[in-house]
Amino acid sequence: MFRLHKNHILWLKVFIHCVALIPLASLYYEAFTDRLGADPVQEILHFTGIGAFNLLLLSLLVSPVAKKLKQGNLISIRRPLGLYAFTYALFHFLSYIAFDLQFAWQLLLSEILKRPY
Repeated sequence: MFRLHKNHILWLKVFIHCVALIPLASLYYEAFTDRLGADPVQEILHFTGIGAFNLLLLSLLVSPVAKKLKQGNLISIRRPLGLYAFTYALFHFLSYIAFDLQFAWQLLLSEILKRPY
């Protein structure tokens, strides 16, 4: 069976960094150059929210896949995936506060109480 070596894991981590950072940077570049369409706030919130969810699912999927394939080295990619899931979720929350609520902290509290999800 094929074994993953440290060099393979290194290239996999580089790939994860590129795949996670480039779309996020591209999204905000397009937002600030006004290329996201009629409702850029909705586009940013959907992209970052769905991205955070997908990255979280990928990070949770690493352990069963590593166990099934008997590739213990694969566990080391779980941390970057989890950190990027957190990064996307943080950008989702900050974009919501900055662009949608425009730093109205009272409105944020009422939104949190009104929508517990």
